[in-house]
Amino acid sequence: MNPMEIVPATPQPPAVITPEQRKEFLDAFLETGSARAAAGQTGIAFHLWKELKSRDSEFAAEYQNVHQLVLGEAERAAWLVGVKGIERPVIAKGGKIVGVSVERDTKMLLRILARLDKSWAEHQSIDVNQKTMSIGVNIHPDAMKDLSPEESAFLERMLSITVERQKKEQGSPSADAD
Repeated sequence: MNPMEIVPATPQPPAVITPEQRKEFLDAFLETGSARAAAGQTGIAFHLWKELKSRDSEFAAEYQNVHQLVLGEAERAAWLVGVKGIERPVIAKGGKIVGVSVERDTKMLLRILARLDKSWAEHQSIDVNQKTMSIGVNIHPDAMKDLSPEESAFLERMLSITVERQKKEQGSPSADAD
């Protein structure tokens, strides 16, 4: 046989994965949020789990269910960090807790907003300080039609206040001065 000759690989039979191993894998996937880590915990190579998923519709459905649960948990965590924020104690000299500071992950918030509304995908940052959150917003006129009269009036009032404040900050005469 010529050492340079390419010999096709002999096909390997599919790996036999027991129902107990499947349960162990799916439980580990749910616990860790990682299919690769779950494969590592079972001692069965990740690619064999992928193969099983591609040829076994029952396992594929179980895998998809766990994947959706893991995704839901990840989205919940992202929501908490990006929107609700994480409360951290404010500690004065001497170690006394004097308040609470809420920290938000603005990059996570942007990713959540972009997923919920594609128009947010173009935003690169959100400026946040302890008093305000400044966000560039585009409002389509059709979106206004879906608001209740109270919501519409509130939004219009907030926009008017914002415009007036910006004019004052820039030293422009107020529209009310006429």
